[in-house]
Amino acid sequence: MNEAELSHLRDLHRRDQLLPLIAAIRASAVASQHAECQFRLGDALRQIGRSADAQESLQTAIGQATGDLRFNAQVSLALLQRDAGQFAASEQTLAQIAAERMPLPGWFWVIRASAAANQEQFAAAIDFLHVAEASDDVDLDEVYLNLAYAYRALEETEESAAYAAKVLALNSDLSAAARQILITLGVDQSSY
Repeated sequence: MNEAELSHLRDLHRRDQLLPLIAAIRASAVASQHAECQFRLGDALRQIGRSADAQESLQTAIGQATGDLRFNAQVSLALLQRDAGQFAASEQTLAQIAAERMPLPGWFWVIRASAAANQEQFAAAIDFLHVAEASDDVDLDEVYLNLAYAYRALEETEESAAYAAKVLALNSDLSAAARQILITLGVDQSSY
C-alpha cells in the first residue's frame, strides 16, 4: 500500500467517512496485511457498532503495530470493550497500555477512570482523575465533574461539592450537571 492510498484512508477516517473507509480497505488485498489499515478498519467498525469484526481487526492491528499506532489500536479496543459492557476487559486493556507506555495523555486517564467507575472502583477512578487533572491536555471541567461524581459515590460530600463548585467556577457547559450534584448532596447553592 503506497503513501497516497494511506493518506486517502487517513483522510476518510479523520472526516468520519466510515462506510467509504470500510469499503476501500475491504477492497484492497494489501490492506488486510497492513497494521494501519486494520486499525482504521477496526475503529470504523467500532464506531458503527460492528463489535465482533471491529475486535478482530483491532487485535490484528495490535499484533502487527508498534508505537503510536499500537497505542491507538489498544485504546480503540478498550473503548469497544467498554461500550460492550465488558468493563473488566476494558480495564485490563487500559492497564496493559499503562504498563507499556508512559507518560500517557490526560484524556487516557479520564477513559481509565471511566472504566474503573463502571466497575464501582471509585477510589481508583479518583486516583486516575487526579493524574488527568495534572495534565494540560484535558478539559478540567470534565475532570472536575467526574471527580464530583466519584466522590459522591463514595459519600464524601465535602469533596464532591468542592469539585462541583470548581465546575461552576469555570462557567462551563457542564454547570447544569454540577448544580444537580449540589442539589442531590443537599448543599446550599446561594454562594455559587
